[in-house]
Amino acid sequence: MKSYFLIILITLLTGCKSQLQPFDQVSEKRTFPTQNCPENGLCTIDMLPNSQLLLKKDDLGNNYLSIEKGNNTVFKFVYTKSQIEDIADNFYSEHLYFEIKNADQSLHLKNEALKLVKMTYARFCYCKGQTGYFEVKNGSLDFEHTKNGLNLDAQFTIERIPQIIVHIHEKLIL
Repeated sequence: MKSYFLIILITLLTGCKSQLQPFDQVSEKRTFPTQNCPENGLCTIDMLPNSQLLLKKDDLGNNYLSIEKGNNTVFKFVYTKSQIEDIADNFYSEHLYFEIKNADQSLHLKNEALKLVKMTYARFCYCKGQTGYFEVKNGSLDFEHTKNGLNLDAQFTIERIPQIIVHIHEKLIL
């Protein structure tokens, strides 16, 4: 009789444990609105499962990014500044990309360690010599996958490139 109650108790304790949804069980892109975005623009975060980041160089030696099928999950933060009507070439956008292994539940990376997640910043505008893709070497990333979703905190700077977005702090509900 005691063993019967013991089995019930063990079943209840292990059955009530909350489970995280593994990234590799998400099959399609998900877009999340953000809570913290400059007033003069729109921000989103895309979660791209079963993908990987590849930073490449073109024939002129300029970096560009390719998102391809893979075994990880890519996160893409996009800030698009509101455009002023009737002004030519006033498009402005900043992106931040990083890649998480599906098994990663928590990451705390700083500076050179950001290479582990291939953190890349991109700036697109009519800003001669200050656009393109840049590997992030100065910053930090705190990432935590919890039963309630994802906590993301990233701070970064790119030398010699003006930035509007230097800090991203978001809680995403999966």
